[in-house]
Amino acid sequence: MPSKTPRIIIILEWALISFVVISQLLMINRLKESIGLIFIGLAIFSGLGMWRSPKKLPKKIFNYVNTIVQCFIITALTIWVKIYSYQLLFLVVVIRSCLILRGFEQFVVSGCVFVGACAIHSYRLAHQQLPLQLADNQPEFIWLNLNLLFGLLIFSLQLLVDKILVEEQNKLELAIINQKLRNYALRIEDLATIKERNRIAREIHDSLGHSLTVFNLYLEAALRLMPTDQQEAEC
Repeated sequence: MPSKTPRIIIILEWALISFVVISQLLMINRLKESIGLIFIGLAIFSGLGMWRSPKKLPKKIFNYVNTIVQCFIITALTIWVKIYSYQLLFLVVVIRSCLILRGFEQFVVSGCVFVGACAIHSYRLAHQQLPLQLADNQPEFIWLNLNLLFGLLIFSLQLLVDKILVEEQNKLELAIINQKLRNYALRIEDLATIKERNRIAREIHDSLGHSLTVFNLYLEAALRLMPTDQQEAEC
């Protein structure tokens, strides 16, 4: 998993939260008494997504507790304060779970979110806490369609976020491999330069050694001829 959250996931998360805020502002006339609690709850919910695990608390336990608190806030806002667009907040929980959990744990959170959303759908339909008036023969049909649609949306969103994370991880690994290749290329270039310098130095050493050896032989011969044939020695 990438150490840094991909920008597109951050944008998606805050777009969902912003849509919930906008929907509540559009219904402010219906929720005058509880609008303050709604925005306090939304502010706490948003802050939980940016809160990182303290060093003294195990990361996995903190992630579980954080996720449970987020679901509790959504449930409280939905049942007690009658917030609308709560499904989008559950989708935010799914996105966040994809970032902090892996494998089976991630599916457990998604399953719990789906069950919680189904329970809230049932509660709101039973108490007629919907923005639209329904006929007497419609609740079961609406409940079934809401749950099927929401389950499909959770599954699709989880696949989408996982795919984005995998692509980001692949990009990160590819960047690391490219950096290693560049380092290896520079190292090979340095080794080739050192090898060439050593070859030139060896050639200079051999050439100079050969020249000095010949010069030494001539010098010794000249010194031997000096007493007997000075003219030949000088030549």
